[in-house]
Amino acid sequence: MATISTENTLVMNQGKSPLVGYNFMLRVEGIYDLPCKSIRAFSRELEFDYVQEGGLNDYVHMLRKPITRPFTLEVERYVGVDYVDPLPEGADLILPIILMVSRTSNQSGYIPFVCARTYVFTGCTVIKKTYGDLVGDRSELLVETTTIAYREFSVINAPWSESALEDIVPEPEVANTQQNALDELKSDVEDLIAKAEAELEKAEAAVGKASALQTDIAASRASIEKAKENSTKQKEAAYSQIDSLTEQNQQAKEELRSLRAALNGLPEGADGETYQTQIEEKEAQIKDLGDQIQENRLLAVELEDMAVRTDNALKEISSAEKLSAGTDGSPNRMTEASDAKEKASTHLAAAKEQQKTLQAAEDLTAGQSTGNKAKSEAEASIRSAGIACKQIAFFEGKLEKAQEFLAQYGDLAESDTAENSQEGGTP
Repeated sequence: MATISTENTLVMNQGKSPLVGYNFMLRVEGIYDLPCKSIRAFSRELEFDYVQEGGLNDYVHMLRKPITRPFTLEVERYVGVDYVDPLPEGADLILPIILMVSRTSNQSGYIPFVCARTYVFTGCTVIKKTYGDLVGDRSELLVETTTIAYREFSVINAPWSESALEDIVPEPEVANTQQNALDELKSDVEDLIAKAEAELEKAEAAVGKASALQTDIAASRASIEKAKENSTKQKEAAYSQIDSLTEQNQQAKEELRSLRAALNGLPEGADGETYQTQIEEKEAQIKDLGDQIQENRLLAVELEDMAVRTDNALKEISSAEKLSAGTDGSPNRMTEASDAKEKASTHLAAAKEQQKTLQAAEDLTAGQSTGNKAKSEAEASIRSAGIACKQIAFFEGKLEKAQEFLAQYGDLAESDTAENSQEGGTP
């Protein structure tokens, strides 16, 4: 049934989007925008004389009187936010004061006569300033209250602001909403399937490296074992050389003591140059033997340290071999990686089939089950492919540690036999 307000925006009032009392701004002299703590309730009141009615005495006559006091506006503001006080006491303002109330709190919402409500005060004079209490036992911000006298004020409404119009925009048709949701679901499934394909490609490449990794692990183990064998031989040779050099050093010291005794036993005036020459040669020999002993001891310490690193490298290689082969009750990671890749291929194929069904769906309800199933299949393929990549990456990490050891001690692995000694020096 048609009413006076049907399709009549001038008289229609549905109470939508009422104004709030905290989004406001005060503009003074057209250039100062003042954020305020509060603006006390203001009014403009007319004064009347009341004359008693004669006769029936049912009402009184109201006769308007001249205004006897100014109208006032009280503004509360925080102290310390201005370089220049825009409302000094006793100031007669040239331009009207404009109070803007907006539905939004951003600066663009405060445009005079365009925001939801605008109050315009004319003939303004600052007549009073009151400063807040200063109390040492309370944590409060200092506030000043400015009292402004004005002659007239007017109210300008703009009810059809942007926020109000949003409330009466017709809702989209249900069919369009369902179509948008269906298109969004199709897009999500396409993205997931594309990601699953990329993960599966990585998994296939990783599994393809599996046999090569196993071969590298076996070769690294053989090289490390050879390095351990050669380092053991070198360590034994170093200790044997230390014993031999120590014995030579002791013998040289005995001979040195004998030469010094013979030199001291010569009669006075006898020529001892021959003995002195032999003593100097023997001292040089003893020093050289001592240096060789020290070098061999340092070499032995280094070989001991290398033996510890060799054992750690062998543990890493053994762990990788057991996990790759599934021996000693360990899981066969190579088999797990291959299975994960196969599962990813199966899930991805199923997701693509579900995607075809989803592309043909026209109804949101009918397409949701198909789309959700396709998403779950694609997500499962991504997880399975990720597992395959992680399994292969595990072996790569083990192999890298072994290769780091071989890069440092590769010369030991390359030699078939170790030199037991070197002529006139260290092994």
